[in-house]
Amino acid sequence: DSPDVRLAVTRRGQSRRSAKFEAVLTNTRDHPVTVEMEIPYDLSGRRKGVTTIDGVPTWRVTVPAHDEAKLNYTVKLR
Repeated sequence: DSPDVRLAVTRRGQSRRSAKFEAVLTNTRDHPVTVEMEIPYDLSGRRKGVTTIDGVPTWRVTVPAHDEAKLNYTVKLR
């Protein structure tokens, strides 16, 4: 964990069957960083950059120096 690399996840909406979220990774370092964020829920649809690692959907992204990366995703509700 580093204050130079931050994650913010915001709920963007919800219905009876799903909830929408936006994850934003911010990098204030002078060099790019590679981050893996586990999403421990059933996702609805496919998202670029999200793969399954040990059965868990995981967003793997390289965030450029002094920049951010965003992922919008939808979680299935039971």
